[in-house]
Amino acid sequence: MKKILVPTDFSDCATFAADVAVDLAEVLMAEVHFYTRVEVHPLWDQLSEKAKMDFPESFNRIYEAKLKFQELRHRYQDRKVRLVTSYAHGDLVGVVSRYIDKEDIYLIVMGSSGADGVKEFFFGSNAQKIVKHAHTPVMVIKHPPKSLDFKHIVFASDFREGAKRSFQQLLDFAQAFTPHIHLLRIEAPVPFGRTDLKEQGNMDEFVDMCWRFPCTKHEFGDVSIELGIKHFAEDTQADLIAVSHYGKPKMQRLLTGSITEALVNHLEMPILTMNTRELNAWYKVHEVEMS
Repeated sequence: MKKILVPTDFSDCATFAADVAVDLAEVLMAEVHFYTRVEVHPLWDQLSEKAKMDFPESFNRIYEAKLKFQELRHRYQDRKVRLVTSYAHGDLVGVVSRYIDKEDIYLIVMGSSGADGVKEFFFGSNAQKIVKHAHTPVMVIKHPPKSLDFKHIVFASDFREGAKRSFQQLLDFAQAFTPHIHLLRIEAPVPFGRTDLKEQGNMDEFVDMCWRFPCTKHEFGDVSIELGIKHFAEDTQADLIAVSHYGKPKMQRLLTGSITEALVNHLEMPILTMNTRELNAWYKVHEVEMS
């Protein structure tokens, strides 16, 4: 059975994501795993039961998390979806990455408050790290979508060879919705007058991969890639934007930032991000047991 993971802080936008995850689970015949991070004493796992009694605030936070999980179970009690709940402390992304591997997570659905750097994501910068580094597709939700039909999906990419893995993930996901897929390449000015045209891939190869669904190619220019994707999605009344996320070297990120993060921050419709990189050493953090 497919498994959908929802990292949550129980905020409004996290609840939007939870609703979407449960709706998707019914369509995809999947189960939903809710995870939250609980702030406790840093040596909590090493403390004896007697020593833990000296930190009542940690007990209270664990108790509050369990109550919130009970509320979620009550919210979805009439839905035909199996729910799994867990909490842990420590590094959020490290725990989530191990949970992905342990449970063979198919998809992460998470909420975002968007905004311009003031309230970027619930869980702060850690959620951005999940989008940047997760080796499982991540769907970001800001508002309750009107529907989950996903009849028009935009796949924005440079269509290099490395994007084929992400596109195949999208095609697997899209089987339940039989959408029209729009392959989109935006030509936009790049820093220092450099051109990346020689690095662009062959869109026809992606059309060949898309034999199960209607699929059309689109190429046009705009002042930036972010705005080009936004304008095209609005013009086509897209239900979902999917982007292949390569990540960037640190210096290049300082100069140009991340298109994926900009889209997540500024666009209102659901966004599906797919990281082309494999799990790497960035995830190698200390072990934290799930409770």
